[in-house]
Amino acid sequence: MAWAAIDRSADPSMPVLAIGASRAEWPLCKQIPGCSIGADDIWRVPLTWPGFMAFNEIWSQQPITWSPDLKEWSRAAWDRAVSIVGLPPSDLQGQPAVIGARDFTDAPEPLRSRLIEMDIEGSELTGPQRAACNLLLTYKHWIYGDERGNGKTPPLVQSLRILHQTGQAAPALVVCPDSAPLAWQRKLATWAPELRTVVIAGGIAKRRKAIAQLAAGEADVGIIIWQNLHYHTRLQNYPGTAFTRCDHHGGQMGKTDGQCQVHPKEFNEIPFRVIIADEAHRMANPKSLQTRSMWWLMHHSGPDLSRDEHPPPPEYVWAVTGTMTVNSVADLWPIQHGLDPDGFPVRGRHLALYAIEDFAFAGKGKVVVSLNPARYNTFRWVTETMFSRIPREIARPGEPRPSPVEFRYPPMTPKQATAYKQIRRDGLAELRDCDLVPDNSAVQFARLCQLASAMIKQVDGEDPNGIHRDEVEMIKPSHKVDDLVEFLGEEGGQWIVALNSPWLAAMAEEELAKLDIPACHILGGMNYVAKDEAAQRFNNGDARVIFINEAGKESIDLPVAEGIIWMQIDPAYVGREQKEGRGDRWGRKTALRRIVMITPGTVETRLWDLGLGKEESFQTVVRDRARLQWIMDVAEGEIPEADSRERQAA
Repeated sequence: MAWAAIDRSADPSMPVLAIGASRAEWPLCKQIPGCSIGADDIWRVPLTWPGFMAFNEIWSQQPITWSPDLKEWSRAAWDRAVSIVGLPPSDLQGQPAVIGARDFTDAPEPLRSRLIEMDIEGSELTGPQRAACNLLLTYKHWIYGDERGNGKTPPLVQSLRILHQTGQAAPALVVCPDSAPLAWQRKLATWAPELRTVVIAGGIAKRRKAIAQLAAGEADVGIIIWQNLHYHTRLQNYPGTAFTRCDHHGGQMGKTDGQCQVHPKEFNEIPFRVIIADEAHRMANPKSLQTRSMWWLMHHSGPDLSRDEHPPPPEYVWAVTGTMTVNSVADLWPIQHGLDPDGFPVRGRHLALYAIEDFAFAGKGKVVVSLNPARYNTFRWVTETMFSRIPREIARPGEPRPSPVEFRYPPMTPKQATAYKQIRRDGLAELRDCDLVPDNSAVQFARLCQLASAMIKQVDGEDPNGIHRDEVEMIKPSHKVDDLVEFLGEEGGQWIVALNSPWLAAMAEEELAKLDIPACHILGGMNYVAKDEAAQRFNNGDARVIFINEAGKESIDLPVAEGIIWMQIDPAYVGREQKEGRGDRWGRKTALRRIVMITPGTVETRLWDLGLGKEESFQTVVRDRARLQWIMDVAEGEIPEADSRERQAA
């Protein structure tokens, strides 16, 4: 019969799960992420909670003998998982629920009193925010996944202050979107004036000078944007993704040390104590430069850099995002791998275990369709032991949800409608009886999206290789611009206008200027200073309208907005959530209004419906609705129990 035991022979401090099995059972071992066979025909995998749960799930239907020490380890690991996640009454056969640490609505003593003493007047932490501090400080490598607008930055700052008081915070690194460095610096100056900050921005020489300040101890916290991170650290490897190498590291193209992706750089000489990955969903693509650079820092930039081969990770690594899954559950793995590389070593086996996959369109690889319902419970226990997400109703009691969507249906001008019908007819004709979507049809679809907002014209252009190609620009007339002007004439207040096209934003701003309606924008191509200035101009009341596209969907606070106007549709659920979140901030007293402009009879109708379908997939991971229902579902006459934390500790 197969057996499983704990193997500590290689390194007593890093136990390994060893499995002895017959050749017929080897396929079961191969399914465990990170499990490999040795020369002695014994399979081994690092003994972590995710690895153990994968082993337990895969071998659940096959006889196997556990050693006594593995049984003891599993009981302790299970008790720890329950202390984090908790157990609802349905899992306890009528017994009282066990409240996990991630469902506490306040921090335990003495941390609670200490945080209250540290409160900054006017920015006092709420109970759920203090509970978040407890999770960050207790579990150290953690996903802070509260909904957008819950107020995640204050707990992060106060947790840094707690660590700073004991000499455990500096040097710290904050990695954030390019719209947020100055906002982070302002918040740290307000809530943690004792922490010295430096923004690592500008040209390469200026960034290196700022990093030198951090390395020399002249600053406690460095703030850098995601796009610049890979210039200052070597990258982590990822299967199938090649490195750019200098000659010293095996390259043959004459690349410099700075261009080499395996060459140590400035950050690799700094022993970070804390790393904060703000908007960590930017790590969703495991092949990207920003993901692989963040992986290296998460895994190898801890205090003991003298261990050149395998330096340890920083003691505290906090991944912060309200949108953990951008498209599917696959987006979560890169963050989990960053926080726990031994527990989440192999993406392919992880997804094969917990997800339902299908071949991608045109047969190019696979895509994740949904979670595997047969293994959902195991996935939940693996995942929920490393992230917290307090429902909005608990974190922001009494604050209104965004108002129901108000639709406006501006019709196209006759000129637009004629062009739209022609392109639609040609595109559908090209698609008929085709197995694959022709490139021309994809282009035509893009043109339909543009025509649903404004007229278009063809202009000459060229590709990166200098080859001539036809390009299209949006021009007047625009029924969407006309409808925006009409709306602003009827309604008061300041408004966020969400769109996709900079051309449409420029046309609208030009029209508003004629009517003396001040406007600004946060669009692609702007640097972090210009983005921050636009946000401040809007918040100071110097602009009535601010236009945002993808460049302005994250980490920008626009709490003065009356509402958001969707001038062009974002088909992604996460994109809608993020853009709405710019105005729906913690402390809001009125419901954020949501105005959606949809041109009747166009692709915009389908694009809006597409976004609605994404929410269901997102909720299978975060379980906001299920957890909130459990918290709210109190029986008549039910009273609170004694302090559950004390009972669990006893």
